[in-house]
Amino acid sequence: MMFLITWLLHTLFATSGLGGGIILVPTYVSLGIALPIAVTSGLVMNIISLSLVTGHNYRHRIVRWNLGTVFLVPAIAMTPLGEMATSIIPRSYVLVIFIALLVYAFYHVILKRSEKHREKIVGKITIILAVPIGLIAGFLSGLSGIGGGLIILPALTFMEDDYRKIAGTTGYVALFISISSFIFHIGYVPDIPIFLWTIVISGSALGGVSASYFLHILGSRKISIFTSAVILILIGILIHSLI
Repeated sequence: MMFLITWLLHTLFATSGLGGGIILVPTYVSLGIALPIAVTSGLVMNIISLSLVTGHNYRHRIVRWNLGTVFLVPAIAMTPLGEMATSIIPRSYVLVIFIALLVYAFYHVILKRSEKHREKIVGKITIILAVPIGLIAGFLSGLSGIGGGLIILPALTFMEDDYRKIAGTTGYVALFISISSFIFHIGYVPDIPIFLWTIVISGSALGGVSASYFLHILGSRKISIFTSAVILILIGILIHSLI
């Protein structure tokens, strides 16, 4: 059952570029797995599935590498500071920020802006706000353990109309933020039981392959529907965590 859940959720979330760890961590905790082990397992799963998806996206040219890197470099730099701030800033504040950003991202995905308006926004935001957005994404990722993709995805809805490229670029950034966060959790790796390693590796690998397949066969509009569904699921999960 855990294998099937891992596979299906990684397929859904990796298709949108977020990685399944974001939802599988609370799922594993609810099944009795200790939080540090669940978080470490989630990061490993993200690294495996998003590596496969990003490799596929590279071959099909649906990643905006330059734009993603502008977000990525400051995000990685700020992740350690977020980790250190976990004892100072209440996690509930971070969840409220994530919910607001996801609601806004959902608005942009469903009600796509015109090409002319998007081009004006791209010029301004890419130059002025991309680096600060990356800094915020890295800090909140380290602070919450949820992942910087939740910040990058809403920002990319301003800059790109092709939802395959939005998913591809988000996945690229989320992959390397997951690698950065994993460094701080590597001490828990020996504590992961063999059965969980089997599920983590096989489920996330199959999820990555399945997500790559869907990204290849689905058009931009269908990917936007996928992304909308994932955003709604995440909003529901985050609201539930606040209650």
